[in-house]
Amino acid sequence: MVQCRAGDCGLLWLNPRPVAEQLPRLYENYFTHEAEQPGPRSDGLRVHVRRAIQRSLLGYPARLGAAARALAAVVQLVPWYRTSALRELFWLPFSSRGRLLDIGCGNGAPMQRFIAAGWTATGIDFDAAAVAVARSAGLDARFGPLKEHAFPDAQFDVILMGHVIEHLADPAEELKECRRILKPSGCLVIATPNALSLGHRLAGRHWPGLDVPRHLQVFTPKSLTRMVAMAGFAPLEVRTHAGIAANWLMASEDWRVAERTGRCARLPAPSDPIPLHWLALARLQSMGVALGARWGDELVGRYAPAPSSGPV
Repeated sequence: MVQCRAGDCGLLWLNPRPVAEQLPRLYENYFTHEAEQPGPRSDGLRVHVRRAIQRSLLGYPARLGAAARALAAVVQLVPWYRTSALRELFWLPFSSRGRLLDIGCGNGAPMQRFIAAGWTATGIDFDAAAVAVARSAGLDARFGPLKEHAFPDAQFDVILMGHVIEHLADPAEELKECRRILKPSGCLVIATPNALSLGHRLAGRHWPGLDVPRHLQVFTPKSLTRMVAMAGFAPLEVRTHAGIAANWLMASEDWRVAERTGRCARLPAPSDPIPLHWLALARLQSMGVALGARWGDELVGRYAPAPSSGPV
């Protein structure tokens, strides 16, 4: 990874990078080939509390009991719990008739959450195995790159790129196509690793956000905003968060051991116990983000089409 030293850019990019013909081989055993594991019962108190937080802070409708609403009013004051609930929907405010395109839909897990919240969702992915998993769940998932689908102009209310832009060989061209098919009143939501994160500083080259050689570039908040501006977007809200910090710190430790022992590294499963020292560091990171620091592991930006006098 090479880092830009110009001003406060900080963009990281892979040099040299794989040629286009090699890219599919990098995803033959990717984690998006697995179906999402069943979560808590849909009528459980924990799920109702998360929905109450999403209703309170993002406007999503939900029929909830007094106990869930009261508990949500308390726990949403805890930064890491609030982040966990809002990250499920990428901080996207509710729209009663929204049409959403999930670029890089993977196994369809984010699509399922948005559909449950009232959106109409279509997904695309260049990974055929991941698309097959999403289709097996009854989702409208399509195979192939964005331009090949030739969606009509101004087709979508929201375009979601969740951990996609770091994989693209030409992100500027992909963003310009997003600008064409997005409604003038719509928004683009991007989630991607944050090169300025505390986790990156602690883990160095073992930080999962680098994911060499699949990640071709890793952005900072300002370099991402500059990139989307080139395609005709203006920022509405840009944030970093520490909701994935504990799992990524665990993964960095596992990758460090794997490198030393010669075995394959893995991402921790949701059921894996989190060591106390990593949990403490994650909570510290979360408190720092709550106080305004831009050191969260994940960067989430929401962008609107900027007025244009001509073609992008």
